Amino acid sequence: MSALIAVENLTKRFGSLVAVDGVSFTIGDGELVGFLGPNGSGKTTVLNMMSGLLRPDAGRIALDGTDVGGMAADSIARAGMIRMFQLTRVYTEMTVIENLLTAGFALGLGKREATERADEVLDDLKLLAYREAFASDLSGGQQKLLEFACCFMKAPKIALLDEPFAAIHPTMRQVLADYVRRTNAAGQAYILVSHDMPIVIDLCPRVVCLAAGSVLADGPTDQVLREPAVIEAYLGPNH
Repeated sequence: MSALIAVENLTKRFGSLVAVDGVSFTIGDGELVGFLGPNGSGKTTVLNMMSGLLRPDAGRIALDGTDVGGMAADSIARAGMIRMFQLTRVYTEMTVIENLLTAGFALGLGKREATERADEVLDDLKLLAYREAFASDLSGGQQKLLEFACCFMKAPKIALLDEPFAAIHPTMRQVLADYVRRTNAAGQAYILVSHDMPIVIDLCPRVVCLAAGSVLADGPTDQVLREPAVIEAYLGPNH
């Protein structure tokens, strides 16, 4: 399996705090990898560097062999690494279709192609009935699905999903999980940050676990979740 993503010795400091300390891992074409760790372990900071929101202090991030570390976020997105945020980011004053067309245009799609793709993704995510609704009129879970849809206006090389299943209705959680499973089976690569262990176990054959800004474990999900060091990182000593 070729390396779609290669992260080598990634480091980020905030003053005297070392938030990410020499993190290294690879993601192969078509892999769906869970990104685990207790709060404060550095997961979101790693995703922020990968997606161009933060500049690494050291290390390398390669996408398909090209070093993208420190590139602007829009350039990284157009190169094929798309990011979904933990706190939902949609244009609430715009309609659902306008949100999607804006994302499509930013990724280089023409109007006809963007419109056709928007309707396709909305149908896949059970949002087609809300096409002309303002995003502000959607529930929190529907807004999260809309943000997810924006990420797939043009199929990325890899999608970085930060807590996509948090605080949404079980029906929408299932719609999202089904989409991830189906597209991954067709070759779409993902990194999934989630505290929802049943979802991670169900979707991710492999996980990378962080603790205190470093990689604690990397391997098959069932194996990693049984490692004493991982259990201790989540539950504390004496468990």
